[in-house]
Amino acid sequence: MAVAPITGSIKGVVRNRNGSLVAGATIVVLGTDASVQADQFGRFSLDSVTVGSRILEARAVGYMMGRAQTNVRQGAGQQLDIFVG
Repeated sequence: MAVAPITGSIKGVVRNRNGSLVAGATIVVLGTDASVQADQFGRFSLDSVTVGSRILEARAVGYMMGRAQTNVRQGAGQQLDIFVG
């Protein structure tokens, strides 16, 4: 019987270098198949992310790609801002 991976969640917003929210950015958890698109307010939420150190990458039209690192903990939600250039 397979054991389900231990997971947590990541929520946050995508911002530009001036701190303004960036709508519609695509956020990917590097090294996994997990991805999501930010809403019209730049907010995103990723559930069932395997615990451990994770790097998220955000891409949006008209901006340089941005990355942020976080440590996902079991059952805990991480809050993260990702800045694109």
